[in-house]
Amino acid sequence: MRKGIVFLSIILIGFLIWYLGIRSYDYRVSFKLKTTPGTINQMVKTWNQKLESAKILKQKSINKLTQEVIESDRNYQYEWDIQLINDSVSQVYVYVSEPRNSGINRLSIPFMDTEIELTSAKNLKAFYDLVNDHIDQFKVKVEGISQYNETFCVYVPLESTQSGKAFGMMANYSSLSDFVVKNKLETNGVPFVEITEWDGQSDQIKYNLGYPIKEPTSQLPYSKLFQFKRLKSKKSIKAIYNGNYIASDRAWYALQQYAMKHQLKTTGKPVEFFYDNPNFGGDELQWRAEIFMPLE
Repeated sequence: MRKGIVFLSIILIGFLIWYLGIRSYDYRVSFKLKTTPGTINQMVKTWNQKLESAKILKQKSINKLTQEVIESDRNYQYEWDIQLINDSVSQVYVYVSEPRNSGINRLSIPFMDTEIELTSAKNLKAFYDLVNDHIDQFKVKVEGISQYNETFCVYVPLESTQSGKAFGMMANYSSLSDFVVKNKLETNGVPFVEITEWDGQSDQIKYNLGYPIKEPTSQLPYSKLFQFKRLKSKKSIKAIYNGNYIASDRAWYALQQYAMKHQLKTTGKPVEFFYDNPNFGGDELQWRAEIFMPLE
């Protein structure tokens, strides 16, 4: 009996040392979402911009981010851990801490509803609803191994963040189209974006906004802005994306997940072909793009 009490006391003391001093967080929230970790990563950043006082402190990977949220003069840190469960569902853990009040929080949480619990539950419920609304607004279907056609093209090199790509397209598409018409270049396909650099940590990209044309037999027109080249065909993983083109990068993450599952190595530089003109409006879920992730 005495040995049992000693043993239980040691376990209790060990637990208290871990709970009060070693554990890195005060409170944990978990939930599941029917989308990829990459999409959730991007939505954390979108949600972060909507908050009155918040910032992303660091990103270890697509799956792990640290966020600071200040509310009612209280400073919270959210450690995001996003893990793929299967092809369509991700598990999200958010480890919440408040460095200034960590001891009080940990002592109070087992016995009462604390401010850190109430605030975190409210914030993360808003995030959960935001993501579910977002994933209802697009569809991605990975079709497997395919190949896009080689084509000659006119293009303009651009750079932005992932979320800024669509705005760069809108700002330059009219002038690209006007250049094609003015110089009587014969189109040979739909507009495309070729990603030439993608930094997954900073979300910075460099890309070419292009238009397939038939290669002129005469001298190419001169332009300081627009350039010409041959877009070479590459064996790729193909996806069909339906939705607003501002979020077409959601397909990039689905293609990456497919590559990982099937042990395929990719260049990480997708090519997107757009079949609808957003200027015409309509149901965004009917907008179609073919997204290719070239293989190495």
